[in-house]
Amino acid sequence: LGGGFAIAADRATLRARRAGPDERARQLERLAGVHRPVMTGLAVAVASGLLMLAADADTLLRSPVLWVKLGLLALLLANGGVMVRTQHALSAAHTGARPAAGARTEETWWRCLAFTSRASFALWFLVLLGGTFLRTAS
Repeated sequence: LGGGFAIAADRATLRARRAGPDERARQLERLAGVHRPVMTGLAVAVASGLLMLAADADTLLRSPVLWVKLGLLALLLANGGVMVRTQHALSAAHTGARPAAGARTEETWWRCLAFTSRASFALWFLVLLGGTFLRTAS
C-alpha cells in the first residue's frame, strides 16, 4: 500500500514538473502529506521481512535474493531521504524563503525531484519483484 502511494506521488510529481508554478506548488503540498503512509508501508515491509527471516533464517540468510532485496530497500530509503530534502528545498523556494548564496536553482531542484521520482518508481517495482523471487527461492 505504501508503495502504491509512492508510485502515485511519483507519477504526479513527474506531471507537475512539466506544469506551471501553481500545479508545482500543489504537488509539493501533496508530497508533504504522502511521506507518512509511504514510511508506514516501508516499516510494515521491513517488519514482515524480519518475521519471514526469523521463520526460516537458515535458508534465507544464504539466499542472494534476500541480500539484493535488502540492498534495494536501503537504496529506497536513501532515495526517499533525498526526495524529502529536495521537496523541503522546493517548498522553501515556493514560500518565498531566500536560498543561500550559490544554492541550486528551482529548476535544478525539480530535475532532482524528477530523478528521485523515477528512481523511486523503479526501486519499488524491484523490491516487489525481489519479494516474488525470494518466495520462490526459499
